[in-house]
Amino acid sequence: SSGKFAKSTTLYKDLLKSNDSKELHYDLANSYYKKGDYENAIKEYNKAKGGDIDEAAIEHNIGNSYFKQGKFDKAIKHYENALKIKEDKD
Repeated sequence: SSGKFAKSTTLYKDLLKSNDSKELHYDLANSYYKKGDYENAIKEYNKAKGGDIDEAAIEHNIGNSYFKQGKFDKAIKHYENALKIKEDKD
């Protein structure tokens, strides 16, 4: 299973060389997250901001990445950001 995520991570990286899209950064971030590489996941989630992807979902996923690392203060900050974004939309 982790081999599958390693292959998808490589694929997304290759695609980003020719198409630097927010969606590909988001997909790469999800791939890193599933592999347990939370540092790279956070970097890629941040690169995915400002596109068509729901900003609240990105903030929530960053929060999850920090939570998995035991960085609870940072996780809470991003969960709160996600809630603020959702409230603003509603």
